[in-house]
Amino acid sequence: MKEENIVSYTWDTLPPLTDQDRAELAALPDCLPEGSVDDPDNPVITPEQWANSVPNRFAKFCRESMEEVKV
Repeated sequence: MKEENIVSYTWDTLPPLTDQDRAELAALPDCLPEGSVDDPDNPVITPEQWANSVPNRFAKFCRESMEEVKV
């Protein structure tokens, strides 16, 4: 059975960005210009709907599970 390597990071222990990482991030806006995404199936949320929204009760669970990333 193959062993899985689990790497855990927190915001304080993330490795610094390399020059290549920065270049890739800088190129992202050029890859997909604003307005080029066809999203007619996504509903538009009105200000009234935002006013009636509630916080995600599972947010803490999601944040905790995101701290461990399988490689």
